[in-house]
This record gives sequence, structure tokens and C-alpha cells, in this order.
Amino acid sequence: MNANGSTNVPVPSPNEAALERYCRYLEREYTSFVSSLADMLDSVEVWRRNAGPEEATRWAVLQRSVDRVLVQHGIRPTARQGQPVDLRCHEVVAMTPDESAAADTVVQIIQMGYEMVLPGIGPICLRPSKVVLSSGAAAEPAEPKKNSCDEGAIHG
Repeated sequence: MNANGSTNVPVPSPNEAALERYCRYLEREYTSFVSSLADMLDSVEVWRRNAGPEEATRWAVLQRSVDRVLVQHGIRPTARQGQPVDLRCHEVVAMTPDESAAADTVVQIIQMGYEMVLPGIGPICLRPSKVVLSSGAAAEPAEPKKNSCDEGAIHG
């Protein structure tokens, strides 16, 4: 507290406070909407994996169409195979040795995540992607260590 009783804590103007409340509201609404839609897209992905080739192509077209609409509204998927891990929007569920990928690289997407991109604010993670990462090349098995008894040493 200073001499005139002020605490020097900036107090937002009514407009700034209203804008902040509105941004939090939008984030909650987008998160709820994307969560519901993402659950449906997860089902589409399962159907696509279990479908025959022709039917799988139809499901893939539907999924790409929905992804395009989401991107038009500032929502984008957060994981691609081969990209480095981003702990802001990736949830690592497993690691696996993979000689074809650098360590900490996404090698499998278990469940797609989404983020909202707002100009001037940056991306906001709405649902993290569940991913499997490469741990790099598999470690060579270590040779057992020899002790002095193995080398014929005499102990007394």
C-alpha cells in the first residue's frame, strides 16, 4: 500500500473485464463443442479402420470434410505422425523403440486432439492428442560384466 492508500494493483476497466469473461466463455463453449464432436470423430475413425477398402474411403472423405469445416472455424487437429512431441497438446500414452524415427517423435496417434487458434491469443488446447512416441533406436543388450573370478584370479 502506498501513501494514498492505493495497492498499485492494476484494476481492469469494465470493458477489459467483460472481454476476459467473454473469452473464458468462448473457450468453455468451444471445448464442450469440440469434445462432443471429437467423440463422434473417434467413432468414425474406428468404423473406418474396421471397414472394407471402399467403405473406409467414404469414412475418410467424411472425416476430411469435418476437419475442413473445423479449420474454417479456427479449430485444428493437434497431432501428425512424424512431428516432435508438444506436451502442450499431446498426452504421451506409450513409448516404443523405432529406428526410423528420432526420439520423442509421434509414431502413432491413439486419439486425435484439437486446438482453437485465435488471432492475437494463440492456440488453446481443447483436447490433447493421445500419442505414442518413439524412444529412438532400441538399445543393444548389454554384455554381462566379468568379474575377477571369471578371469581365473585366485582369491585367498
